[in-house]
Amino acid sequence: MHRLEPDLQAIANQLSDRKFLFGDHPCAADASVASFLATMRATPVKTDLSQRIASDQLLSDYVDRVDVALG
Repeated sequence: MHRLEPDLQAIANQLSDRKFLFGDHPCAADASVASFLATMRATPVKTDLSQRIASDQLLSDYVDRVDVALG
């Protein structure tokens, strides 16, 4: 977890004032990043990682937003 946390913080920082990584519209980077986050969040067994993503409102909202936008 301690190696992943800086990456999660970087994603959150990028999203702090945006709907998507680079603005108001999703791009290929969003499709990639959000799919990894969604996979980490949706493990069949709760893990520290899945709980970390699920408990982060900013990241969870982002994953859901990309899912809706790219459906």
